[in-house]
Amino acid sequence: MTAKKDLKKLVRDRQLRTGESYTTALQHVLRQRPEEAPPEAEPAERSPVPVVEIADLSEDAARLGLRCRVTIDAALAARIDGSALLARIRDLLIATAGDPATERFQAVVLRGEQPIAPPRSFAALEEGRRFLARARAGLGGVSPSGWAMALNVEGRAGLETVLCVVWHLWRPHVPDREPVLLLATADAIRIEYGEGTLALLVP
Repeated sequence: MTAKKDLKKLVRDRQLRTGESYTTALQHVLRQRPEEAPPEAEPAERSPVPVVEIADLSEDAARLGLRCRVTIDAALAARIDGSALLARIRDLLIATAGDPATERFQAVVLRGEQPIAPPRSFAALEEGRRFLARARAGLGGVSPSGWAMALNVEGRAGLETVLCVVWHLWRPHVPDREPVLLLATADAIRIEYGEGTLALLVP
């Protein structure tokens, strides 16, 4: 949590100095951060839990007329133009108005509605895993159930396959689930099924 707050403070400070958007300032801050030395090997029983640092693009999304919270894998944010990606998502959803394949995205991202929970079944698990496998191979498109969309975008080091996922964000002591659009690479996402619940995991 401290690292996340420190990152946000650095981005805000740069915004105040330069007048840049949050996305642009975030990209500069991430590129300027020194490479961290690899941690020393630890015993198996003390193996650290892998963590993906998430940045918030909700302010940029709101300026583009998007009506849900948007988060992005910070490592991905350093490699692509986040504002351009959000604009592309908005334009794509407007262009496909009335298309059942993108209806879930339109409802949450353009209209600010609560997302429908994905089905809880092994069939849904296998569907999600097949979709992730296609996305990792570079094949774009919308998942059959409409919960995810893979887009190929031009990054600073070449083509990137970005996974856009409509999900619920649980907040402590807040009864309502907050809809969120998560942007990440397909390699950063896993889907697991256990105890009757289908879960999206960002390891």
